[in-house]
Amino acid sequence: MWRVRSIAAVGLGTILGLILATAQVHGGEAPDPVKKVVVPRRPDLTMSDQPGGGGTERPAAPDLYLVEKAEGGWLRVKTRRGPGWVAAEKVVAADEAVAFFSEAIAKNRRDAFAFAMRGKVLLLIRNDPSHAMDDANDAIQADPREPIGYAVRGTIAFVRGDLDRAIADASEVVRLRPGDASALTSRAGLYLVRQEPDRAIADCEAALRLDPNDAGAYSIRASARLGRKDIPGAIADFSEAIRINPDNHEAYAGRATALALAEAQEGATAGALRDLPAQGADGREKSRHDPVISDFDTAVRLEPRNPAVYLSRALFLRDRGDLAGAIQDCDSAIALAPASPDGYAIRAGLHAERREHDQAIDDFSHVIQLDPSNSWAYTNRGLGWFEKKEFEKALIDLNRAVRLDPGNPSAYTSRGMVWHEKHEPDKALADLNRASQLDPDSPDVLNAEAWVRATSLDAKHRDGKLAVSLARRAGERTEWKEPGILDTMAAACAEAGDFDDAVKWQTQANALFNDGPEKIEGEQRLKLYQARTAYHQAP
Repeated sequence: MWRVRSIAAVGLGTILGLILATAQVHGGEAPDPVKKVVVPRRPDLTMSDQPGGGGTERPAAPDLYLVEKAEGGWLRVKTRRGPGWVAAEKVVAADEAVAFFSEAIAKNRRDAFAFAMRGKVLLLIRNDPSHAMDDANDAIQADPREPIGYAVRGTIAFVRGDLDRAIADASEVVRLRPGDASALTSRAGLYLVRQEPDRAIADCEAALRLDPNDAGAYSIRASARLGRKDIPGAIADFSEAIRINPDNHEAYAGRATALALAEAQEGATAGALRDLPAQGADGREKSRHDPVISDFDTAVRLEPRNPAVYLSRALFLRDRGDLAGAIQDCDSAIALAPASPDGYAIRAGLHAERREHDQAIDDFSHVIQLDPSNSWAYTNRGLGWFEKKEFEKALIDLNRAVRLDPGNPSAYTSRGMVWHEKHEPDKALADLNRASQLDPDSPDVLNAEAWVRATSLDAKHRDGKLAVSLARRAGERTEWKEPGILDTMAAACAEAGDFDDAVKWQTQANALFNDGPEKIEGEQRLKLYQARTAYHQAP
């Protein structure tokens, strides 16, 4: 039987790498409501461990800060290095910041800080990158030796997807501030997004030599280590980031991801857990039996309005087989970010795995509405129509997918199977041949052609020996764990006249099928093979 093995949108490592890198590039956040966000009035802002200026005092980066609470004339704000207290008179509310900095600029056109901070607020609060870019350039012109203008311009370039420009500006900040660890950390985040883990790690290590308490550097190095499959190193770095800043939700989500990946390596989890702290950020004993869920839950508790954290947990729950829980997390992410296609895409894949084709089609339609050039979404919506046996609708979507991305092997494979169901084997094999050229080792492509060669209504297109060879290659690439491929192998053996093997493979497939139409059809085919009859398409 041909079916796509998985249509999940994105992997855990990918989504967490982007979350962590983006958080470090942007520095501060722009949460809702905006009145809870403040920015420094001047570049000399300091932060203390206690209200009233008590405890250790440290410089505060020119950033956007989320206010957690107020006490007297002091505000407790959230930063990526952990919480701290600032004097309320030294900051301005984000919704008043544009007017405040505009007044400062009117008094002094060479105030690079005012230009840069107004630009940052325009970008992150008002979502106005065009005017933000004007301000960043004016900041650089006002004082080319002041790095803040380059930092803001680099952030704008990142938001626009121009990584080369963003890294160039970040490098200028590093040159102007050779002793500033945060400048190196920000550039490391950009290297991580550009999938250059070695450069990201080098910048993080340079930052940590300057500031051993830079939690962001540990988080980014951890994410880069994940990209290099250094899972123990990633877990250690995320744990250090958490030790430095127990409120660091990215580090908890990242460590959860690393631990989830460790589960795929024999014995890796046990070794990784030995060094985990016994308590979480809230002082409660951590769940030793499931540290992955414990870390994800902590990340959600610390940052309940971050959709990416919910999606990361959803992907993990999917891999654990908890599709209902994963869908709930997608629901939460979509409620927080209804204009983003990511939540709909992941939820669509989950519905498809549950054979809930109407819900999957509806979610893929949302992805297409938000991203009309998404070939992947058209391909998978076409598969939904295929499963519902609405082949004309499937062809419309799959034709669109091929036009949008002629190099998409899944679109050709899926369209080939639609042609097969419509009894047009020449068109089916032409599409499958194209898919094979694009991805000759794909189990989906191999399984699809094996199914056509074993079951086609037209005898001249059947070839039992070839079908067995193709199905065996598909089975070897999936370690014989996919029931649909075992089912195809049975049909291929029957077409080749080896009914004993056909019965063996079909029995194994039926044991793996969930209750439903697939299992019913598998039992029917088993009876055919026991009667030494091959299975072919119905006219």
